[in-house]
Amino acid sequence: MECSPTPEDIHKFASKYPDRYAGAIRQLAQIGGFTEKREVSVDVHVNIRTMSDSQLEDRLKQLTHELKLPQIIDEQAEIVEQASEPISSE
Repeated sequence: MECSPTPEDIHKFASKYPDRYAGAIRQLAQIGGFTEKREVSVDVHVNIRTMSDSQLEDRLKQLTHELKLPQIIDEQAEIVEQASEPISSE
């Protein structure tokens, strides 16, 4: 862009029209992909190869409780009642 404004011109415009300057910055940010959404998405990934057996078991219990799934214990896969108290994460 050969006709782009100089930093001094931008400063003058911002000083004279602060509301229009803020609107222009907002539009440029939107063009650049920024948004006003305030949603936060968090994904947690766990490398199970580095976890001990007890850590895996604790994580399984925690997820089972969070998802309200039947809890499976022992190698015989017995289904037991859900615990009434939440599992603490340490």
